[in-house]
Amino acid sequence: MQNAAWKVSPERSIDTTVRNSLVSNLKSIPALDVQITCVLGDAEGFGLASQLKDIFEQAGWEVKGVNQAVFTVPIKHLVLSFGKEPSRELQRTLALLFDSLGYPREAGLNKKLSENMLKIIVGSK
Repeated sequence: MQNAAWKVSPERSIDTTVRNSLVSNLKSIPALDVQITCVLGDAEGFGLASQLKDIFEQAGWEVKGVNQAVFTVPIKHLVLSFGKEPSRELQRTLALLFDSLGYPREAGLNKKLSENMLKIIVGSK
């Protein structure tokens, strides 16, 4: 039933308890530079991207974005790219984010990014 309700819900939102947990956990992890991008013209995705920006900024991380871009292939949910292998603590913290949204974990390394960079793409629902 919860899954059906999620599909009908017009906007994705990060629960206050999850938000507070993310901010607390991120504060205890060495900060990365974060770049957040969403699909051009997707107001709902922009809203989620803005929530993510607020969470990382509240934790003291530097955030560039929310940028908007056109993608040649459809982007769904969240896609994370790291400049280097993320710490176990960061992986656990970000797993909480994916789990709270009901998403499969989609993350990988991108050699084109600096080692201190986390790139988040917020795709469509």
